Amino acid sequence: MNRTPRDRARIGYPRPMLRRLVLLRHASARPLVRGGSDHERALDEDGDRQAADVARALRFLAVTPDRIYCSDARRTRETYLVCRKLWPELPAAELSRDVYGGDARDVLDVLAATPDGESVVWVIGHNPTMEQLVHELSGRHVGMGTAHAAVLEAELGDWATPRSGQWRLTRVVSPS
Repeated sequence: MNRTPRDRARIGYPRPMLRRLVLLRHASARPLVRGGSDHERALDEDGDRQAADVARALRFLAVTPDRIYCSDARRTRETYLVCRKLWPELPAAELSRDVYGGDARDVLDVLAATPDGESVVWVIGHNPTMEQLVHELSGRHVGMGTAHAAVLEAELGDWATPRSGQWRLTRVVSPS
């Protein structure tokens, strides 16, 4: 049964609010070495600089997250740590294997668990998933190089129902 906005409000559905989603690809990492683990690749020197650049840009834009979901891979954890060093008010990151190895649908499932009262969420992850999410949610094709962040906005009642086409891509941040 399709419910009108008035029906949803009357029976206790959350009221729509402006939600902001930042999809951040990890910064530049060392190449995979023979016999090494992709999961344990660390940031390289460029990656440290890139992560600092994007952290400063997102802070300037006042995209302060209520929650951060981060892949459990080393390079994403290190990207987060560089951001946190420059922006100590960032919340602790919730590490997720689904953000590391999952596809866009898996990341949307992670987002669905976000409490309704939280309006700004970051996801620090990998390509091609970050590009796929931008496209699926906004309909826009955006190249997500290392340490690129896509900022999306939508009026939604909750995080469990982010649908294709509801989101507006408002900005793409890249390291200098």
